[in-house]
Amino acid sequence: MMTGFVVCDTTSVNLHKVLHAALSLKPRTNKVIAEADCFPSDLYVLEGVKASVLILKSCWKEERFQLSRNA
Repeated sequence: MMTGFVVCDTTSVNLHKVLHAALSLKPRTNKVIAEADCFPSDLYVLEGVKASVLILKSCWKEERFQLSRNA
């Protein structure tokens, strides 16, 4: 017996929303760094956001990044 369900957007739509929200928090930010080999649709989303935010520059990084708690 189903008692409820969750409806949400796709990963790409959520990424688009997050990028716009992040850029609106820091209006002077004009660069977003992404790995060049990340999932292709993520790069398409970034290019779409770039088109709507005219000052945004994309920067594809070839090397991998690692998160560190000590940074």
